[in-house]
Amino acid sequence: MTDGFTKIEATLLDALHRERALLRQRDLLNGILLHEMANAVTCITGAVEIMRRSAEDEKLRDFALGRMGDGAHTLTDLLAGVRWMIGVETVPPTRQQLDLAAFVRQVAVDPATAGNRAGGRIRVEATADFRATEVCVPLLRHALSNLVRNALAYSPPQSKVYLKIAQTRHGVCIHVRNQGRKLPGTFGKAAFEPGRKPGGGGMGFGLYIVRTCMRRSGGEVVYGSTDAGTVFSLLLERPPTDEPPHAMFAAAEAESA
Repeated sequence: MTDGFTKIEATLLDALHRERALLRQRDLLNGILLHEMANAVTCITGAVEIMRRSAEDEKLRDFALGRMGDGAHTLTDLLAGVRWMIGVETVPPTRQQLDLAAFVRQVAVDPATAGNRAGGRIRVEATADFRATEVCVPLLRHALSNLVRNALAYSPPQSKVYLKIAQTRHGVCIHVRNQGRKLPGTFGKAAFEPGRKPGGGGMGFGLYIVRTCMRRSGGEVVYGSTDAGTVFSLLLERPPTDEPPHAMFAAAEAESA
């Protein structure tokens, strides 16, 4: 050692730095949860007030009901995310074989996934036979539903969102492609860190949960973004290296029609 530390001292110092980083992240996650829950409660409270004042206005009542539904979906997502974060280190994931294409279609049409935003906008395609794919169902469901909601929310209202199940050199992938604006280059490696979200509109908790779910189930998530759109890709098996695969295949998906 050239800096005066013994190997043991250096190891202890490194562990201390990691512990401090985890504490900072835990505080950040708590702040994000409080912020998102407060937003959802405000949304529901405002909708209740609109309904109270609009007994004779059917359009306002429909608007208020939609706002209440959005707030309820947000709270449901947060509760599910917290449950997975609490259990992620203590509950071993169980895997089962299923028809992956049928599973993806079921998630895509579930009202709890898309809320009021779907409206026939989602298209699902499978490039091969995936009827005997082994997955951790609840973890994959939570990761996929988060990506579908994001794709619907961050693309033009009438545009399509494409879910494509494909066999790639990285294994089986589920690509979620939208036609929204290109993500900024600064998004980069911070894409899946809590508190990092381009363009405002939230605190970036959802993508952090997506990555946590995929890694807990032995997979990974990457993304690619071009002028034609953005793709987030769920890899059902994580590559053998520590670094995630290059996301160029996801960017290529974004370029495809």
